[in-house]
Amino acid sequence: MLGPSTSFAALAFEVVSPRVLTTEERRRLRQIVDYLRPAQTHFARLVEPFPPETIDHVELGTSVLGEDWLLH
Repeated sequence: MLGPSTSFAALAFEVVSPRVLTTEERRRLRQIVDYLRPAQTHFARLVEPFPPETIDHVELGTSVLGEDWLLH
């Protein structure tokens, strides 16, 4: 995606990932972007989705109710 019309931002772009990347995948992506991008362009940022919230469900017979327990 190209950015707005200022001189720096006009040639800036971002990479949108469909999933959350690992640290190694982010490093490799940055290497690929640096290798493939034209010299006058600028890699602005990597956009990743937020990781899904994991819900710790209560299991009958194993879960313990404490002071910080929440019903969801």
